[in-house]
Amino acid sequence: MTTIDARDGTDPRPVRDSLLPAALSLIAALAVLSGLAAVAGFAVRAAVGFFAG
Repeated sequence: MTTIDARDGTDPRPVRDSLLPAALSLIAALAVLSGLAAVAGFAVRAAVGFFAG
């Protein structure tokens, strides 16, 4: 009987190698959303201060 070794040096990368870019992308997206929320809050406060005060 012949056995076939299918491994040819192209094994998939470990999961942790693919998690780092995903984690960095998530952190970047959250930072952008936080910045947009801060700008929106500042704009609302400025508008309320302008019209109410």
